[in-house]
Amino acid sequence: AGKDYSQARAFFQGALNQFPGLVDAKRQLAETDFQEGAAMAAAGGDPKAASQLLYKAYAETGEVLKAAAKNGGLIPFIGPDKFLGEVYSLKAADLAALRAVEGKNLRNTAKMKAEFETALKEALRLNPEGRLAKELNDRYSLQGF
Repeated sequence: AGKDYSQARAFFQGALNQFPGLVDAKRQLAETDFQEGAAMAAAGGDPKAASQLLYKAYAETGEVLKAAAKNGGLIPFIGPDKFLGEVYSLKAADLAALRAVEGKNLRNTAKMKAEFETALKEALRLNPEGRLAKELNDRYSLQGF
């Protein structure tokens, strides 16, 4: 919330150093990279640095999804479907941000669009009340990928 991305990254990395299988910390790390990359792009910062952070978050969400499929999340009161739905929402948001930042230069646009659509569909299926997934779906319905 305070937008101190370095401190957040250090906190979640420290948690992972102590508990390497902590899927929730891995998700938070991916979200930190996504948030910083998206904020940098929105503020007109270095597009290359923003893209690097967004690609890093993209890779991290893939790792989180693989780990969550095996172990699930450990956050109390958040079931596995909601947790996975939130991760898929994050992946879809990250892909949408990459599309916005890179525009015509986005690598593998067709593949990324398909992944975006799949992630959004899964997010809505697993957590139909998820705010981010709903907002992405509304925007996608109007503007496309």
